[in-house]
Amino acid sequence: NSFNIMLLSPSGNQIFSHYYVYEFTIFIQSLTSDKLGNLIATGISYVDREDGSGDEEYITIKFTPDGIEDWTKEFTRVDWDDEVIDIGTDANNNVYISGTTIPYDDETNVSEFLTIKYSPTGVMRWSKRYKYDNDWESYVYGFAVDSSGRICVIGVSGEYFVTLCYSTGGTKLWIDTISYDDKDIEGNQVVFDKNGNTIVTGTYFFTIDMNRVFTDIFTRKYNAEGDTLFTRYYNGPGST
Repeated sequence: NSFNIMLLSPSGNQIFSHYYVYEFTIFIQSLTSDKLGNLIATGISYVDREDGSGDEEYITIKFTPDGIEDWTKEFTRVDWDDEVIDIGTDANNNVYISGTTIPYDDETNVSEFLTIKYSPTGVMRWSKRYKYDNDWESYVYGFAVDSSGRICVIGVSGEYFVTLCYSTGGTKLWIDTISYDDKDIEGNQVVFDKNGNTIVTGTYFFTIDMNRVFTDIFTRKYNAEGDTLFTRYYNGPGST
């Protein structure tokens, strides 16, 4: 139920070390900083109930540049497990986190993308969920934020690889879905470039026959409007 956060100088000298104790079991998944030098950590907290059961919830903790705790925010859905994977900030020091929310009752509900925005003071501005279809499970694989606060989330939803982009206000800007058919794509990373384009990369799995599965490196680039600029597959030296 604790973790240690440490800040080092460029030369490796310790600036501060803060031991954080929480009332429940906690696992930190990702750490970032904002333009003011504050550090923000996010992870999964396992909250125990009186009946012996428990929930997994998002937990986000902000520290000042001196390592003093500024605020802590939890987010949970009753009878759902919430598993955050990554965190980012924009030029205005807003905080964004994204991951997957998973139902206890998988007979009536399916897992969904779950993305949240907090203000610099820890006020939740919005939360957004996504699934391609009510019958298909969805899982987040990657997440990125640009300086303006645009958010891009990648993952799988049923039979589709999904790239989803939100505005800083939480409005869905565009979405791209790639049908699996005879292939499988697992996105591992998404980034924005300085021109506002989005680049997604991951692994492309495909089957030649029943006994052999091959993999390529998959990369796709989008412009700010979500139009595909190019798609490339790399399978080793000599690949075009």
